[in-house]
Amino acid sequence: MLTFSGAARTLIVWFTLFFAWSAVVLWQFGPDIVKTIMTESHLFAFDLASRMVQSDMVPPGIITALLVLMVLAAGGVLSALTIVCWNLLCFICCLPLMAGVWLQRCKVLTRHAVTGTLK
Repeated sequence: MLTFSGAARTLIVWFTLFFAWSAVVLWQFGPDIVKTIMTESHLFAFDLASRMVQSDMVPPGIITALLVLMVLAAGGVLSALTIVCWNLLCFICCLPLMAGVWLQRCKVLTRHAVTGTLK
């Protein structure tokens, strides 16, 4: 099995989360995003108006391009937030464990065995 450094593992995890979140956003909110683009987007309105003036009523792909950009942006943001929250959760949960290990290794708090006898 290949061994990866920390940066490569993080990149692999980020891309996996990126594609998973993008698929979830597209699956759950795809029709709503298309409705929003068709009603609120100035770029789509400009493209549609310019095509109507040119007597071509079919937009070539502005909706698809905007949908892809919005879904990928949402996937990128959600995957970065997932990794940040994951790291914070691991740090918060492991902090007492690391403190316990440090306290066990501390020279001041260790008890030395008594080898002599009391007189």
